[in-house]
Amino acid sequence: MAITVRRLNDTDLPWGLVFLNLVFGLGTLVLLVLNLFPSSPKRDKFKEFELKNSSNFIASKEPENFSEMFKDYFKNYFEFRGNASRRNFWWVQIGWGALTLIFIILIYASGQFDQVMFGRDFIGTVLLKLVFILFLIGSFMPELTIHIRRLRDVGLSDLGLSILLGVTAGMTILYRIFANMIKMTYSTSHYQLFQYLMFLLVMICWISLIIIELMASGELKKVKKFIIYKNRLIHFSLFLVFIAKL
Repeated sequence: MAITVRRLNDTDLPWGLVFLNLVFGLGTLVLLVLNLFPSSPKRDKFKEFELKNSSNFIASKEPENFSEMFKDYFKNYFEFRGNASRRNFWWVQIGWGALTLIFIILIYASGQFDQVMFGRDFIGTVLLKLVFILFLIGSFMPELTIHIRRLRDVGLSDLGLSILLGVTAGMTILYRIFANMIKMTYSTSHYQLFQYLMFLLVMICWISLIIIELMASGELKKVKKFIIYKNRLIHFSLFLVFIAKL
């Protein structure tokens, strides 16, 4: 991973693109293509084996309204440096979630209509699904970057946010793979406990991520509040385990 980050810096691309490895197959292929780019003339301003310092990044003016937030969202498409305020982050997430929900409702309604009229998905539903897939692919990178900026704004280090996002994404992908394997082998009863445990771990990861992203700027840097958060997370994890046993 370290040499990949240095190669990205050598081409003057954001080091955070290394997280494309989390997207199995396609992400690794895209990253491989990016690593084939020639060295950038700007690389001379960086010393060998030295990463770009995010602390030198000068944050832009905080967006004041919803349209400016989305403009800033796409403007910083590949920007992993800097911070994202809680207000900016969550308004964008609400907008993204609303668009996703609208797509799902339209696809479902169109699919039901096509089933009644034609007995199968017609061109309208297929096009909606295609647009939705393109929307998800297109919003993957800005979603990743704004999550990283939000976690940094809360007070996590680059290593800390990398571990949090990496573990959350990795556990989610592993759980989905495991669940699909169980469906294919029709052996749910044999691995039911393990599946529950994996589900609990995934829930803990996602809830931890949401709780942290709900915090105010720099809140994790305050030792007392961080200890309170850690204790609450431990108690919540034990509660989930207790519920699972029931």
